[in-house]
This record gives sequence, C-alpha cells and structure tokens, in this order.
Amino acid sequence: MKTKKILALLLAAVMLCSFAAACSSDEGEETGGVKDTVVVAINGEPTKLTPYLDTSANNTIVEIQMLEPLFRMDNEGNVHPLLAESYEYEDETTLVVKLREGVKFHNGDPLTADEVLFTYRKYAEQPAGSTNLAMIDTANSFARDEHTVVFKLNYSYGPLIRLMSTTATSIVSSRAIEELGEDGFSRAPVGTGPYKMGTWESGSSITLVRNDEYWGTPAVTPNLEFRIIVEATNRCIELETGSIDIAMDIQANDMDRISENPDLTLVQTPGVGVTIGRINTLKEPLTDPRVRLALIKALDVDAAVEAVYGGKGKRAWNGTASTIWGYDDTYSKENYAYDVEAAKQLMIDAGYPNGFDLTILTSDDTSRALFAEIMQNQWNELGINTKVQVYEVGTFFEYFRSADYQICMVSLNNDMQDPDNSLMTMFHTGMSEVPVYSNSEVDELLIQGRQETDETKRLEIYKEVQRILQEDVAVLPLAELDVISATRANVTGFEPMANTTTRFATVGFADAATGTETAE
Repeated sequence: MKTKKILALLLAAVMLCSFAAACSSDEGEETGGVKDTVVVAINGEPTKLTPYLDTSANNTIVEIQMLEPLFRMDNEGNVHPLLAESYEYEDETTLVVKLREGVKFHNGDPLTADEVLFTYRKYAEQPAGSTNLAMIDTANSFARDEHTVVFKLNYSYGPLIRLMSTTATSIVSSRAIEELGEDGFSRAPVGTGPYKMGTWESGSSITLVRNDEYWGTPAVTPNLEFRIIVEATNRCIELETGSIDIAMDIQANDMDRISENPDLTLVQTPGVGVTIGRINTLKEPLTDPRVRLALIKALDVDAAVEAVYGGKGKRAWNGTASTIWGYDDTYSKENYAYDVEAAKQLMIDAGYPNGFDLTILTSDDTSRALFAEIMQNQWNELGINTKVQVYEVGTFFEYFRSADYQICMVSLNNDMQDPDNSLMTMFHTGMSEVPVYSNSEVDELLIQGRQETDETKRLEIYKEVQRILQEDVAVLPLAELDVISATRANVTGFEPMANTTTRFATVGFADAATGTETAE
C-alpha cells in the first residue's frame, strides 16, 4: 500500500509538471520563473530583411531590431546619434561623420568607416525609389580614418541627417553580404543591433535572440518573437488569451474591447500620416482662395473624423502630420474653425452666392470614401452640388497623376519626418508630381529649405512656407491617424514609434506582486 501511494504521488507530480509546461508554452519559455520571450504580433510576413531591397513596414519593424542606421529619430522628428557619435559640415557639400568606437557586427567584425561606405554604395546601386541617395557622391566619399567617414555631396541637402536616421539606411556587414549573398542575407541579416537572427518559420513567426556583445544597453529579454497574424481581430483574441504580449496595428473597431479589459493596455501614438483633400487650385472656381477657405470652414471636421475613424484619428490642421519636424499650424488654427455663416459670406464675396458644381475624386478605400460623402452632405449648406466619384486604386491613381480633378482624397505618409519630403513634392511648381498649386514665393523658400544645413534656419524657412500654404488654403487638412497598438498589462518599456521604427530591446515584464521589472 505504501509503495502504491508513493507511485501515485510521483505520477501526480509528473502530471502537474506536464500541465505547467503546457500552460507556460502559450506564454513563452520560462527561465527560473522569468518569462524570457517577448511575443509581438504583426499583420504580415516580411519579404526581404535587407533595408535597401524592401522598405515596407513589416520588413522595417523586424530589421530595426538587428540593423542600425547612423542616427535615430524620436517621435518629434528630432535626430540623435546612434552608430554615429557626431557630425559636422566642413562646407556645404562635405559632411564628416565620426563613428562610435567599440561597435561590432553580430559576426564579430568591427564597425568601421569602410563598412559604412560599403553600405552606402550598396544603396546607391539600387534602382531609384528604394532609398534616394542621389545627393551623395559615393564614388568620391572616403574614410579619413577607421572611425571617420567623409561624405562628398553632389549638392547641399538639408534633410540628409534625417535621411541617415531612417531604417532604409541601416548599416550592414560587408562580409555577411559577400558570404551569404543578398538572398541569404535577406533571411539572416547581420547588423549591429541589440538582437540578432534566430529562426524564421515561414508563414508563422520570426524569432530573434539577444546580442550579448551589443555596444549599448543590452535587450531586457533574451528572445523576441514576431508572430504573423494577418487578421486584426485575431491579434486581439491572441492578446486576450495571453499567447502574445504585444499586438501591432489595432483597428478602431477593436479599441473599446481592449480598453475595457483590465488585463490589457491600449497604446496610441501619433502617426506620420495625414488625410487631405488635395485641391486643384488651377481649376475654376477653386482658383479663388476665398472659395477654398469657405470649403474648409463649412466642414465640421472634428465630427467627420469621429464618424469615420472613431478614437483612432484626430482633426488635421495642416497638409503634413503634426509629428513632422518643423510642423506649424498657427495660421490654420486661427482661421479654419467650423463656421457655416462665415463660409456663406466668403462664397458671396467670391461671387458664388448660390454655389457651384464640384467633384470629389477618391479611391475605393472605405474610410476616405465615407469622408468624401460627409463633405458632400455638409457642403450642401453652401449650395454646392457635390458629386463623389469612387474608383478602384489603379484607375484612381491614373486620374490623380493627370491632375484632372477638382478635389482628390489622398493619404500621405512621411516616414523621414522632414518637411522637405512632403512639401517639395506637393507644392513646388517644377517638382510636384501632380502640379495643382503654384506659388513662386513658396518655390523659392522650398529650395532654400532643401539646401540649408543649419536646423535653426531651416525651421524658420518651413514655418514661413506653412504659413503661406495655410493662408492660401492649398489643401483641405482633414485627419491625422494614430498608430494603435496594445499590450498585456504586465508589459513594461514599450515605446512605439510613429514611423514603424519601434525598438523592442527595452521591453520587459513586471512582476505582478511587486510591480518591478523582471529580467535576467
């Protein structure tokens, strides 16, 4: 009897251990009672983890954990040193970058000026459109010493340091590229970041492991897993069950269920995108700025944003997102307020007391099409007979590029967070892809802003550009969308970025009993 009792207890203990292991498997591996893996759900699988080959969001969010650029950007578009220690312009076309010493790639090779030059020359070899480095004369740039890079420029380019802070200019290991080839490197990139490649299960997940030789503060947790969950609602379900720790790209219709769950935390971060009504100021009657101002003042933009985007969006006051460096909305906030009576008077002053015919062009994107319908209804109060034309994406862009429209609904993203990246292509008469606005003063200022390397002087230039554009009502600013993510309540150190460059090395877990962060 005694023997049978002992065997029964042993069997029970084994079963209990098995059950505990099974339960912990959904929560990630445990080491000494401490969870050692952060599990992040993303909405699609990366294609190529080589920055100069593909800059889509799902590539970027994985790459940035392993690969690092010379500089980094905060959520206000300010630039800080990363692999670079400092920089200075010796003259308008000579940029000298001093590298941080003691940095090693995952394969043990040191970060040197030659490695940086190799990387930038690889970028320069790529077709235009991946990362435009036309301003850098890579053939004549050189290493002054092991840790000093001298970039020779074809022309002065003010946004260059901000461009050098994007994931698309991350520094790669030359030996890894040569040994693995570009296809092999894209599956197992070698950089200088706090994590390095572990395993990639196609269609399922990518697991990174901590770089114990990292030059900076080491990652809090030993492992970082990106789990591919395409459907937004499924990401929420997995978060609720505890099988993942962080869910990226939360949709507006899931925000309430997350906010009401005490085990979860909803995280909203201002994004780098803005939805606008692009006005063709060269077509009557939109040539008159009084008409354009009447259009914006007759819109209850706040109500429209709430109806279309819910808590995921907020009213825009400018043609760029408020996260863009140098952003200024002083004039628009003083003059664009909802006021139907003032709008009617502007229409009378402009000679259109009974309104006119107007067409809004939009793609079949549900949100933008709905916004256009709201605009249509609200402009009825001005006597404007508004027609909304909805096209599939391909046809829409054909019309958009032809500039054959009066108002076009578009969403613009600026991952570089520099005003040149948005304003030059939208508003410069000779450089705009879609010429629907022309102002010689704006043209001159935009060239000055692009060429100026002094940040203080650039800031003043772009403030003046934005004032003129807002006074002209060059666009109808409509909505800014937040980047929405969610975490388990015990997750600490999660700081999402506006431009998909969120780094997870700071993420850990809080001990429920003590409220302290757990780490090895």
